Amino acid sequence: MVRNSAAELQAFGAKAKRLDIRLSFHPSHFVVLNSPDPKLVEKGIWDLLSQLRSWTSWSSARKRCW
Repeated sequence: MVRNSAAELQAFGAKAKRLDIRLSFHPSHFVVLNSPDPKLVEKGIWDLLSQLRSWTSWSSARKRCW
């Protein structure tokens, strides 16, 4: 999903930069990396990597990311 939206996310990041808006997000409360269920851990890692890809797309249009 993120890969298919790269152009839109970059445009979103560029607009935020132009308007000097700070972008942030937080992992879902459903991400449980210490679960005894390996499938839940795998899904949590997938969610975090997906958020990383989103952030990378946004931040490619921004100079300051922190």
